[in-house]
Amino acid sequence: MRGRSKTMKTKICNRVYTAAERVGKECDEYPFNNTKEGPGYRADDHDPHSQSWNFSIRPVLIEHNKNAGNHKQLFEAQNRVFHKDAFRVSVI
Repeated sequence: MRGRSKTMKTKICNRVYTAAERVGKECDEYPFNNTKEGPGYRADDHDPHSQSWNFSIRPVLIEHNKNAGNHKQLFEAQNRVFHKDAFRVSVI
């Protein structure tokens, strides 16, 4: 799933944003790349036509995206959030 999410994220980002808009940036996605609902989510894993497309994407500064990813990974490790564990995200 993670590889498919990354591929889909990159494909859509390159289609939606110009190269000039992506300079010094990388696309960040929500839901997170490594979740079931991420950019690679399909209602039926065996049917490539069941792609969800229900995600948001935006170019952000590379350093900011990497820092956010590191914080997320640290949170998951400290709180023992494993693959396929359910969790909620609250924006404060």
